[in-house]
Amino acid sequence: MNAQQELERAGILGATMAPGNSVTVIHRQQVSPALFNRIKNLEMANVGAKTRRVEQEKKLSSQTSRIQSLESRLWNREQQLDSQAIEIKTLQTEIADLRTFREADMVTIKRHEFLIKHHGDFLKDRVHKQLKYFKESLKSEMIKSNDQERKLDDKLALYQSMLMENQKRELREELALHEANLIQKAKQMILTELLGLETRPDGDIGRKPDLQIKMEP
Repeated sequence: MNAQQELERAGILGATMAPGNSVTVIHRQQVSPALFNRIKNLEMANVGAKTRRVEQEKKLSSQTSRIQSLESRLWNREQQLDSQAIEIKTLQTEIADLRTFREADMVTIKRHEFLIKHHGDFLKDRVHKQLKYFKESLKSEMIKSNDQERKLDDKLALYQSMLMENQKRELREELALHEANLIQKAKQMILTELLGLETRPDGDIGRKPDLQIKMEP
């Protein structure tokens, strides 16, 4: 027999009961002492059970609040995780794009390096050829200049020699002409003196005339 059945039986035997309340009046003369004590124990057990139930309800309420708080925190955390997952996905997409751009840039850089090396080699070879051609041209020009200078020196020496020969010839001709003029003048003077002696009345036939020859420049 459980507690509820014993309480109902005690009520039948004369205990005054009310729903939700403990037994208030028990007619001892109609109930045995053992049953009376049993009823009292059941009543105390019922009070303890109610107390424990209230405590359990409070505990459950606290646990419910705790669960709600944890659920709220969990929901917030899930929202954060979702936001972080979206951010991570965005970052992963950006990283993938950056890697793609980096690979494209590396290809471009390698192509530029190849072009720079090719152009550098081309310019180096071209500059080398130009320098070689310039040196050869300069050497050829120097040889031509030396030849021209030598030819000019030869021509100058020839012209100087010809000029000196012409000057010498002209000088000899002038000297010969001047000498001929002097001789002619001397002859004329001598002839004049001789003629003068022959025509002079008091002239001394035996005396030689004093010849004076005047040299004209």
